[in-house]
Amino acid sequence: RPLHEGIPVLKLSTSGKLQKRVVTLSSCQQTLFLTHSKVAPETKACMLKTPFYTPSKGFGKKEAGNYLRYIDVADLEAFCVGVISNKLLEGNIQTKNVPSLVTIFHQEYFGKKYTNLVIANPAHRMGLIAALQLMKRTYEESQQWVSRSVLLMRYIWYDVDRDISQLITKEQFTRICARINLNIKDAKEAFKDFRQRENITQSSLTYGECMRLMEHLQTKNDVTDSIWKRIFGKAKFLSAKSFLEFLHNVQGERDSDLSDAKDLIAVLNHIEMPPDHALVDVTSKLDKARFVEYLHGSLNDAFDPRHQELPTRKLTKPLSHYWINSSHNTYLTGDQLKSKSSVEAYLYALRRGCKCLELDCWDGPDTSRISDELRVDVYHGHTFTSKISFLSIVLLVNNYLISNPDSYPIILSLENHCSTPYQNQMAEILKKTLGNKLFIPTPASRKEEMPSPEKLKGLVLIKGKRPPEADDDEEVERENQDLPKYAKSLLDVTYFHGTKFKKFDDSCTMIASNMHSIGESKITKLAEKSANSPFLWRKYNVDHMTRTYPAGIRVDSSNYNPVLAWSMGCQMVALNFQTSDTNMVLNDGRFRQDGGCGYIPKPSSIMNGKKPEQMAIKIRVLCASCLPKPNGARKGEKIDPYVQVELHDVRVRKRKEEYHTISHSTNSVRDNGYSPVWKDEGHQFLVHHADVAMVVFKVIDQDVIGDDQVACAAIPVTSLRQGFRSIQL
Repeated sequence: RPLHEGIPVLKLSTSGKLQKRVVTLSSCQQTLFLTHSKVAPETKACMLKTPFYTPSKGFGKKEAGNYLRYIDVADLEAFCVGVISNKLLEGNIQTKNVPSLVTIFHQEYFGKKYTNLVIANPAHRMGLIAALQLMKRTYEESQQWVSRSVLLMRYIWYDVDRDISQLITKEQFTRICARINLNIKDAKEAFKDFRQRENITQSSLTYGECMRLMEHLQTKNDVTDSIWKRIFGKAKFLSAKSFLEFLHNVQGERDSDLSDAKDLIAVLNHIEMPPDHALVDVTSKLDKARFVEYLHGSLNDAFDPRHQELPTRKLTKPLSHYWINSSHNTYLTGDQLKSKSSVEAYLYALRRGCKCLELDCWDGPDTSRISDELRVDVYHGHTFTSKISFLSIVLLVNNYLISNPDSYPIILSLENHCSTPYQNQMAEILKKTLGNKLFIPTPASRKEEMPSPEKLKGLVLIKGKRPPEADDDEEVERENQDLPKYAKSLLDVTYFHGTKFKKFDDSCTMIASNMHSIGESKITKLAEKSANSPFLWRKYNVDHMTRTYPAGIRVDSSNYNPVLAWSMGCQMVALNFQTSDTNMVLNDGRFRQDGGCGYIPKPSSIMNGKKPEQMAIKIRVLCASCLPKPNGARKGEKIDPYVQVELHDVRVRKRKEEYHTISHSTNSVRDNGYSPVWKDEGHQFLVHHADVAMVVFKVIDQDVIGDDQVACAAIPVTSLRQGFRSIQL
């Protein structure tokens, strides 16, 4: 109740000042208002004044003071409590205020945003946390019960209908068409023709009428009509038996039975559709509109849903038996030379499923005269990147594990450049902050078989180096020669120890906790050294760990392709998470498996079993629905989309294993992102190693100045389902 009436908070401004504000939860529990004074819970976001904004000057002074901010449930991404989690908080928040801190991550008009609130009243703070949890959970659950077009129109309608008349004029309809990339020569003329055809006397359209017009414009060239006619002929409805035959014969779902078909029909018949599609039979029949919704929806995902679920089996094998989602120089938000370091980057990686985080640790300022604690800094040494504290990162990891106690283990990979006193400080911070969440190995455990992810649930493992030895291809550690050996206090909490690679015969005899870090350029060299090299490397990786990382010349934080390293059995294939290039998309697709838990069991072929036979897959791109503009832009010209399909694979050539890729592109469709149809004959791909091969789907906007990527997705070949399938971008 207090949240509906408004609770007092302190908001941290972009200038670092705490400002008095009021947070109110709307009566529909779909919007949070952040205002200067209390507002009625019946307020709607479209009633709030939008200030004048320019990229160079920001909000105008007059408008900014009266601007009422809000966070819509659809824009809510995540939140965290009692921890410094973003760049704005670093250096701008007093230590005494951190326990009362709530940070909300969300989308806003101009991109990603976070709102930092200090809420002194514990009851108010817990009430807001509970409301955020409820909002996010309810929205995610309800999304699956609303059709694509309805969900999109509701979101757009919220912005366009600013006078809250519940009606759309022809001018507003024109803006809607431009916003959603709807291909239409004259939106105003289509609006007029529809009113005449439907005998609508008023000059504006209701929500239902607008949805009917949109559907009419979309279905003129809808390829899904031809799919229905080809398979089901002139039938108006599908029985459960007919639908089951489709699932068996076309979709290849041979394990489905009649009850599965009935259940799926029942689910589809409960999805909210445009107003004209009234239900006929909610249990036993399926109409064409809902069949089309099935084709486009997540229930028909090309990525096998069974592979995306959290594993029912326990992950009881040693850590070396898994691919582990891993990050390189996790602290950076941009390039390797002058970008900012931020704890926000660690939260971003954790939320993305990362389970191996990297910290480059250096001596901070000498604060011993004013404090008993030394500050250990994390940044990219010998560059112009900014610094963050080691403590703030460990606090964030601890907070994450409090919120996610069932998380599989998080590995902190320490690149240690610190002198002995600062190493002792690192050990103290780890033990004091993490407590019983820190895995402290015994001398015996380092020599035994590695523990399993299941045994290490909710724990943090430390990876370090003893003594520091620079690999030929590693990032240069210029100061290591002048440093003493690692402090005993830090060694006592370190499980994985990096050692220099010489040859696999020696490496295979090492104790299990000793591991190698291999630079990008050496991956290819080792894989192609001889016909037997891949076998030896995979043999080593059965009982030991390998971490790979990008070459030092990638100062732009671009990524190398991870497929070859995965095929060698390397567990920690570390990438720059701040760069969403194709190689990062491959990583996201790989670790989308098993519920995004960050640990994927390596296939038997990678554990030195029999390699799978070659196989051929044919992919034909048909159509798309509700494509956005590049970078989520709300304004701009309609997109001209085309699709590029890429196979990323490993093949044997001249008796040596190598990375292999091939691609295929469709034609572009002019001015249509709402319902484009491509004239694609398809392409047949030869897959050499199905256990590691992946397919990437990219939607690209063709432009004379330069093409822009709109959206993409990657799917492991072993998770790709046959039939007419939907790619969830």
